[in-house]
Amino acid sequence: MEMVIPPRDHGSSTFRYAWDENGEVTQMTRVREGYPEDYPPSTRRPIPGRQQIHWPLQSVVSTNTSSSPTASRYHRRVGTSSTWRPWPSKKTRDSDGQSVARSIVPDYVVNYIRGETPETLARKKRITYGKPQATPDIVAVHRHEQSRAGEVGGYFDDQASMVWGGNVEGQRSNTGGSSGRGGIRGCLVGWRAGVAINTWIAFVILVVGFICLILTITKAPIIDGKSTIFRGSCDTASKIGWGLHAVINILAMAMVAGANYVFQVVSSPTRAEVDDAHRKWTWLHIGIPSFRNLLHIEKSRALLALVLLISAITTQVLSNSVLLTTQSAPPLTALLVTESFMRGSPFSNSTATNAAGLSRLDILPLQMAAASNTLTELSRSTCLSQLSNPLSSPFNFLLLLSSSPSPSSPSSLLQTFTSSFRLVPITTTSKQSITSCLGSGLAQPTCTLSLSPTYLGAVSLLNSIAVVCTAFVLFKSPAAFKPLATLGDAIASFLKDGPDPSTQTASCLLTKQDVVQGRWGRGDGEAENKYWVPSNHYWFRTISFSRWAVTGLVWGVCVAAAVVGLLLDLTADNEAGRLSDFGSRTGGAKKIVMDGVAGEAGAAVMAALPHVLVGVLYLVVNGVLSGYWVSQESSEFAVTCREGRALRVSEGAEGLQRTSLYLTLPRPVSWGVMTLFAGMGFVVSQSFFLVSVRDVGEEGTVRTVSALAFSGVGLLTLLACLVLLAVFVLGLGMRRAPAAGMVNGGQAGNPMAMPGGSCSAVISARCHRLPGQPRGIWKMPVVWGVVREGVGMEPSHCSFTTGRAAMVEVGRNYA
Repeated sequence: MEMVIPPRDHGSSTFRYAWDENGEVTQMTRVREGYPEDYPPSTRRPIPGRQQIHWPLQSVVSTNTSSSPTASRYHRRVGTSSTWRPWPSKKTRDSDGQSVARSIVPDYVVNYIRGETPETLARKKRITYGKPQATPDIVAVHRHEQSRAGEVGGYFDDQASMVWGGNVEGQRSNTGGSSGRGGIRGCLVGWRAGVAINTWIAFVILVVGFICLILTITKAPIIDGKSTIFRGSCDTASKIGWGLHAVINILAMAMVAGANYVFQVVSSPTRAEVDDAHRKWTWLHIGIPSFRNLLHIEKSRALLALVLLISAITTQVLSNSVLLTTQSAPPLTALLVTESFMRGSPFSNSTATNAAGLSRLDILPLQMAAASNTLTELSRSTCLSQLSNPLSSPFNFLLLLSSSPSPSSPSSLLQTFTSSFRLVPITTTSKQSITSCLGSGLAQPTCTLSLSPTYLGAVSLLNSIAVVCTAFVLFKSPAAFKPLATLGDAIASFLKDGPDPSTQTASCLLTKQDVVQGRWGRGDGEAENKYWVPSNHYWFRTISFSRWAVTGLVWGVCVAAAVVGLLLDLTADNEAGRLSDFGSRTGGAKKIVMDGVAGEAGAAVMAALPHVLVGVLYLVVNGVLSGYWVSQESSEFAVTCREGRALRVSEGAEGLQRTSLYLTLPRPVSWGVMTLFAGMGFVVSQSFFLVSVRDVGEEGTVRTVSALAFSGVGLLTLLACLVLLAVFVLGLGMRRAPAAGMVNGGQAGNPMAMPGGSCSAVISARCHRLPGQPRGIWKMPVVWGVVREGVGMEPSHCSFTTGRAAMVEVGRNYA
């Protein structure tokens, strides 16, 4: 075949080309047609009368391909021309005739003249050489001028899908979960990459904890089962404790979030498990962490998921029990005096009225301070609390004012008491006569910050379990394990592996309410018809009532615990109506007093128990937010009725599918929620905490008294965080799904939204495609809508398609 083609850039020469049936140029002959030799090339004009041919795509390529990373791999610039051509093969470059021809005429021009398209060329090359060939990514270069030779009735055939395998707009195309690299790095994509990242994080935390355990045992002295890391000012100890607790809660929340990620992967059903559940007329969750799925998946996976989640929550509790702060203070001395003592009346320090053995030099400064009103006045109830609770008194001396003077002595000093353990042995009779008291000499306790090797070892053990579980999922999961972890996984499975027979007779507009009520289909082989009732779908409607109830219950328990602690702090015998400081070990309400080292360990665990609520609240909130986004992702397939959307899968992307590292919740949202809960964990550690007092008595006797304490400022901060969390979750719930239905000529509602939450049966009913569609539809961008319009009373049908689809309309029935 021969044809005369004008020169590019209107040059001075015309060429005649001859090519064979395979499109290879066999001969090229120059045809001289003059331009003046001195005519400037940049201003040469075509000779009048010559037939002009517009070069296809020439003006487009010069502007689009320069920014295409794919095109840069397959094309190079030729001279000053604005066209691009493929790199010739070595064999072609070595030939003498074809190399000249190919250097002048781009292949796509020759193919265009021959009536070829990228799809037909790909098909011919596959037939000629027996396997797909690496072809230039013309789709990326000329996307808006893409040829449609393989398109019939709005659908692409299976042969044309070969062209869709390239990188388009940064979307990775790979097969079998491989990113094009060999070895283990090539396999770590999608959910396997996410599990690998969480395994690595857990391993790093395990190593850090193990190193701390070794240093605690070998470097620091161990006293009463505790390893001291700091002793000195209580303010300094408090600041060090804040920093350590902040690090601990960040790492603990990372463990909980990682466990939740792996839990969602492991608890996601496979296609076989979905089919088995549907045969039993039950349904499973897709795209969200679900305890419901544990009853219908493989038992070993269910057990592994539970062990991983429980170990992570337990780690969060025990890691906040590792740090122990113990304070010591000088003995408390109390003087029982009359009102006249305050006015400077004489007193006697004889043995009968001076059990503490105080000298006059010890008593006179107290009397002078009382007379000058420089002592701190306390109420009667506060006085009694100071006398009976070794954790409450911040004073060195207490003046107890009695209403009954001593009958045997005119002395204004009735009795003195002291105790090395800050427990004043005052009689019941004396207590009844006390009207008020004054405090003097603020105690200056020293604090000791310690680590518990026992709890640190337990945390390391739990972290080891988590690492083993996540590593087992990563390395021991068979290659055949394909969890439907994302919405795209489920859609791709139903489109690729065939429709689900359990939903064959169900309407394509099946809802979760229909599934729960058992209205899956008629069961007689005839498809069930359903009318669409449009309504604005707010995100909060995606969450089922039971999940909202559980979330509200957990959130309410957290709020109740914070309110109770706040009330206890407000009613405590500290300064009237004043909230105790953030993380303060010296003020606030102190309840559940325990003696001994064992009591200290028990109080530490009790103080950390509220972290269980924080961990559980994170799990339920993550489930709610995942439900929001899985419904939104489903809704978007019904909105893009013109362009289509590629499926987002968790592994094994094919064609234009996208392999996603995250499962459902986008990473920015997930990281923001993790940050909020890590902060809440730190606030909890400074709101509920352990207070221990250790004193050495006479003859070296040691007594340790521990209690659970509350911080009013910390509890108020915790309540603010809980309210902020509720506002965030409910505020997102007020967002609406984009409109994608037709009502009176306008758009309203969205038939692909998921009221009541994700449901495998609902997804299955929406994936029954019509016969004749390409087998590789799951590899291409798809859209969901009406693919068959019913005539008369015949129902219409909706499904996924690669072509255009109509919107669902009110008044029509769909099957």
